[in-house]
Amino acid sequence: MQAIQTKYMPATNYRGSRIKAECDGGKLTVGWNYGLDPDQNHRAAMLALVKKLGWNWDGSSWVSGGLKDGTRVHVCVTRSEAMDMAKVARKASRVAAGLVVSPIA
Repeated sequence: MQAIQTKYMPATNYRGSRIKAECDGGKLTVGWNYGLDPDQNHRAAMLALVKKLGWNWDGSSWVSGGLKDGTRVHVCVTRSEAMDMAKVARKASRVAAGLVVSPIA
């Protein structure tokens, strides 16, 4: 499985606003859906690319994050990986709050 990047593309004189989704396996561009918020638009573009590529991701979850330039990155993880990441995130929050002084394991 590959990471998918999505990026907002503003309207031009010829095209409306849109989201470009791409990975090593392919790419596509979908029009901006004004009925969705920005996160939902990025997710919709990512899922459209997953469908186009015929990827089977049953039993998995997508984890997404943003980069400084506005690009979003989406990675498919198994349920157990998602639970492990949630555990690390909770511990990181406690460390940041000063409740735990040990490094994140």
